[in-house]
Amino acid sequence: MGSEKHFSLSGSMLEGGDEALRQLEGALQRFPENPSIYLWKAKTLLDLERIPEANEALHESLARSPENILARGLQAQIHIKEGRVQEARRLLERYGIPENTAFQGSFLAEIERNVKDSEESSGV
Repeated sequence: MGSEKHFSLSGSMLEGGDEALRQLEGALQRFPENPSIYLWKAKTLLDLERIPEANEALHESLARSPENILARGLQAQIHIKEGRVQEARRLLERYGIPENTAFQGSFLAEIERNVKDSEESSGV
């Protein structure tokens, strides 16, 4: 099974949590240098509110693909979860994420909304 198949399976199983993580671990054993698999793992862990582990997986993804805009968007989401809204904002601005929402889809638009909501609720 190719990495695309593992990637697709994991995407459809995000709600499954632990099962999705098992699938991702299997994919990483076969394709340990694939940054997309680490990114999906980070997203799955973030969805499960396992922030430190999500950070670790994201670090692995960024080590392999430092300019990946989706990874940087997820990094901004993690910063928001950690209460680091200004760092999230800087990432969004540095990588031009708001301007790329049409290209990257609703994932990045959601990040921008989360940043704005967090800023409004914290009075920033």
